[in-house]
Amino acid sequence: MIGIIVYFGMQLQELAIEKSRMTFTVFPRQLFYALFPVIIGLLIRTPKFILQRKSNGPLKFDWILFAAVGLPTLYVVVMTFLPFSPLGAGWLRIPEIISIGGATVPAIAGLVFGYVLLDSFKIRNNAES
Repeated sequence: MIGIIVYFGMQLQELAIEKSRMTFTVFPRQLFYALFPVIIGLLIRTPKFILQRKSNGPLKFDWILFAAVGLPTLYVVVMTFLPFSPLGAGWLRIPEIISIGGATVPAIAGLVFGYVLLDSFKIRNNAES
């Protein structure tokens, strides 16, 4: 299943690159580079998340994990495309880690953010209530 989504994602990537070339805007390409790894990270964690949900226990959100890992990776993901958007164009500076790291850093950050987003939902034990 993930292989099919990756295949179609690569097709979408080619469309985004072509649209960027035709319109001379890099925003569609940057948006794809930022959001596609997040979707893949969510898909990697989905089977275990479904198993957790089937246990019928109440969920809690692990704010410590999300704040320590999720928020920094979310920052990298958002800063991959926000400086190129109409909202941030001209005044928002691109962070050094994204400039130097190329497409690798946002891809890893997107995978980690997607995985951590679903991993932050935990089953609440009766002792924690």
